[in-house]
Amino acid sequence: MTVASKRSPLHLVQASATETGVVIGQVRVSDTSNEMTALPALLDLLFISGKTVTLDAVHTQRSTVKVILTQKRYYVLDLKGNQRTLNAYVRLSMEDPSSAAKMAVSDAVIERGHRRMETAGLR
Repeated sequence: MTVASKRSPLHLVQASATETGVVIGQVRVSDTSNEMTALPALLDLLFISGKTVTLDAVHTQRSTVKVILTQKRYYVLDLKGNQRTLNAYVRLSMEDPSSAAKMAVSDAVIERGHRRMETAGLR
């Protein structure tokens, strides 16, 4: 076994411009860490104040939102059922808007990537 084959594969977190798909920044994820700890470093590299950041469900965390808001950006986060409390709050907000702050919600999102197409929406 060679030294190169013993190393972990390179793991990156990257940001891309939605309209063009061009990668505008990337950060290596430490072998002893994960994407959640690498994301703040990536966001610090980007000069996109006033823009909207979209992230998948793994980044639906209070700490991530704090970083985004501190940098005067907007956000759209994916929400899955395994985050029961947050999921219940969002559902309640959608069913009874007077119970929470106003929210803008898209009916459906279609995402293409990793050789698959996903469609998500509210039920």
